[in-house]
Amino acid sequence: MEHNVPATVAAQATDGVFAWVQDGRGIRGAALRTPPHPLVTSTLDAAAAHELVAAVLAADPELPGVTGPEPAARLMAQAWAARTGGSFSPRLGMTLYGLEEVVPPPNPPAGRPRLASVAERELLLAWADGFTRETTAAGAPPEVAVDRRMEEDRLFVWDDDGATSMVGTSPPVAGVVRVSMVYTPPETRGHGYASALVADVCRRALAAGSTCCILYADRANETANRVYQAVGFRPLAQAQEYSFAR
Repeated sequence: MEHNVPATVAAQATDGVFAWVQDGRGIRGAALRTPPHPLVTSTLDAAAAHELVAAVLAADPELPGVTGPEPAARLMAQAWAARTGGSFSPRLGMTLYGLEEVVPPPNPPAGRPRLASVAERELLLAWADGFTRETTAAGAPPEVAVDRRMEEDRLFVWDDDGATSMVGTSPPVAGVVRVSMVYTPPETRGHGYASALVADVCRRALAAGSTCCILYADRANETANRVYQAVGFRPLAQAQEYSFAR
């Protein structure tokens, strides 16, 4: 579950840098980057971080930052600073949540969940842009994030006389589905649409054979954290994004 992001990125990426460190006992750590996004790291120790940073910098010297589980992300940032003489600062702190059983909302809102429609593309692009601006999370451009998910039936909306909320998912990897792009526009917030849609999307994933769902939530967003826990998500780990400055 902690390595779902690099696993799904590696499965879909067409360009970028991928590096890993291994010895006789196996792989000790891995990292990848698909520009313009920050480096994504696996769990690792300080020695593996230094080896990985050296390898990645040789191929990609202009790293803007790193994101991943703690303390691995901090160890990579420290290794980068030691090698370049630069500095780093925390940008976004996240909690990784996992869910194996859905808790249905006690008072579901009016309407129903459904797959997003191509006819709603412009609306969903605006929502994806709003999600990126509000969460400040690194991600694909709205056109890529929306179109890829719609093509693969991985973008859902709650419909209450029209779309009111949006949720996307990643392709399942090793039985894990990652929930993302959870967004309700300001004018339809406060009705429980996002809670009901997240619960339904997770129910669908588990019914299709996945063993669990995960998601990342901004630790500073109390409302989002409360919503996710209410439908059955439980904290698994802490993650952090660091920005680099030369």
